[in-house]
Amino acid sequence: MQVSGWLETENGAELFDIEGANIREIAKQLKARFPEDAGETDMEATDDDGEDVTARLYASLEKL
Repeated sequence: MQVSGWLETENGAELFDIEGANIREIAKQLKARFPEDAGETDMEATDDDGEDVTARLYASLEKL
């Protein structure tokens, strides 16, 4: 699975493109890359099929 998108940081919108086995693994990688902002700021994300996975990603980030 691959997820691409953006999230708001103190530097403005930051792009990300993360590959992982599932949404939880992607959430972990996103949190490691953006520890202060992942799950706490505006974000939009789509999977490799173009499906909006923003809500799923927020839900996984909440559980970390």
